[in-house]
Amino acid sequence: MVELAAQGIRYPCAAFSIPYWPLLDYNGKSVWGMRRQTLAQYDAMNRDFFAKLYPLITEAGTAWCIIGGKLRNLPQHVGEAARSAGFYISDDIIWSKKGKGQGGHVRTRQRENHEHI
Repeated sequence: MVELAAQGIRYPCAAFSIPYWPLLDYNGKSVWGMRRQTLAQYDAMNRDFFAKLYPLITEAGTAWCIIGGKLRNLPQHVGEAARSAGFYISDDIIWSKKGKGQGGHVRTRQRENHEHI
């Protein structure tokens, strides 16, 4: 992202999914956001991401972020990271997923059936 900003490239829209917190490091691979972190480390990672994204969005552009995870108030943490980079948060949209109850390979807990956008 830093290289694109240095070239003066700007986009009118960005849509992305922030890494969930906390995720585990699978097979020792160093994947951005994919390791067990403290909430402070997760917040710092998101502040760094939004600081790099902000210069890539045109002045009238928008950024759409899908936020999932089970930590209470996680969307507010991500929103604060975006605000610290200069973004204006205009709304919190709830994406209600179809299908309720258990899902996936884990049958001992309820499946998340919504995410924040």
